[in-house]
Amino acid sequence: QHYRIKAQQYRQWIKNMIDYLLIEDETYVLEWFHLRPELIASDLIRWWDKVKYMALYKSNIDEIEQGIKTHKHPNDRATQKTYKEETYPKIASFIYEFGQMIKKDAMKYWLQTFDMSQWKFADNIQTVATTMIH
Repeated sequence: QHYRIKAQQYRQWIKNMIDYLLIEDETYVLEWFHLRPELIASDLIRWWDKVKYMALYKSNIDEIEQGIKTHKHPNDRATQKTYKEETYPKIASFIYEFGQMIKKDAMKYWLQTFDMSQWKFADNIQTVATTMIH
């Protein structure tokens, strides 16, 4: 529920950012959990020919857990502030469930989805970008 509330709070900012990028004719990837399908779907109608949306998720909990353990971004609270081994599977389960919810919501609105499992983000982002262009 917390993420749904946050997404609603950021909705206008996201719309303004997209409008700005379109005015400036910029290509940009907004990768953020605040881009909830049910909020962005209605807005995509006015940007349909210029803005592409794809919901990214992971379906392999073991891979998610391993990623949490090895990923060390200074702004990522889950990876920087977790010290107990038994917490990692709980975080992985949450991320998995959140991803499944995003996937389900995206499919409800006929938006594209992409399973990032078994891929490194850097390798996969090119596949995602190519898929969105075609």
